[in-house]
Amino acid sequence: MGWRDRRYNSGREDMNAYFSNPGMALQYAFPLYTSSRLRIRLTFWFLLFALFDAIDEMRSGMPAYILLDIGVMLAVCLWHEWGHSVFARWVDGTHWEWVIWPLGGMVPPSVPKTPQATFVANIGGMVFSILLVGAAWIAAILSHGLFDIVHISFVPIGVAVAFPHFPQALNHAIQFAVTQSAAIMLINLFPCYWFDGGYIWQSILWPKLGQWKATRIVCLAGMILAAPLFLLSLFATAIFAMIFFALIFADCFNRRRALAAAGPGVMDEDDSPYNYMDTPEPKRRKPKKSLLRSARRKASRDQAEQARIDAILAKVKDKGLHSLSWWEKRTLRRATERQRQRDLANRY
Repeated sequence: MGWRDRRYNSGREDMNAYFSNPGMALQYAFPLYTSSRLRIRLTFWFLLFALFDAIDEMRSGMPAYILLDIGVMLAVCLWHEWGHSVFARWVDGTHWEWVIWPLGGMVPPSVPKTPQATFVANIGGMVFSILLVGAAWIAAILSHGLFDIVHISFVPIGVAVAFPHFPQALNHAIQFAVTQSAAIMLINLFPCYWFDGGYIWQSILWPKLGQWKATRIVCLAGMILAAPLFLLSLFATAIFAMIFFALIFADCFNRRRALAAAGPGVMDEDDSPYNYMDTPEPKRRKPKKSLLRSARRKASRDQAEQARIDAILAKVKDKGLHSLSWWEKRTLRRATERQRQRDLANRY
């Protein structure tokens, strides 16, 4: 079996892996929509949140709102991801894979490796969420409705919006959409790579400190913030929040440790997920020279990647698969996925 056929850190596509390793269920994503330009999947977290919302609506005596809430939650997340897609195209990037969870998407846009492109593409989702909340605010003012920020001890915890002349179901949907958008805006400022905030803060620090050091600082900030939030969740006996912040702390810790082990040179790798859909159709406004430069850069990246793969495979041959670091396994896993995408593209 060649390296292209192996599933390093597998578990996403193989159902047997979920039974052998129950933790892999957290990575499950249900395919919702697939086309030649876009793939949308719903994560385990989205499905779990939908289940909790259904239980909450049943307890509140409003079972008729279950499907409405799930539909609104999905629409808000898709709107957020569309913002990433629009802004990514402005910086010559793409956003072809939308892996949806209750707080937006879990896969960042694919953009050129520059601070400016990273910032623009990742801020796009928050801009669209702000536009949605702003539209509700303006509509509430024009219709003499209610729009207010709910506070506890000066800490914003939610958004109240109501329209006196609207049906109850429509008011409920608008309230849910605005609250969800406000939550997405707030959580995506968190310095963790589960959220847009990780890439946004990294792009701000990147020009001064370099990408490697900026990434490590963002991970450290995520750990520092996640620890007290975990303790607050423990004090409030919020089980779901405890698990959530514990996983955030673990992700930041593991990413920071892997970066330290790999060294600054690891950030020179092409970190953008490849997909055959990333190749845009030629645009008339772009001269042919830019397309040639893009092709040369892609060929150079492919050669550099093949050199890294050869070095990793040589290490596997000499010392075994267990000798690979987390970053080296990640490199092989991504290279495997890119090869599968190329094979898929050749079928059409």
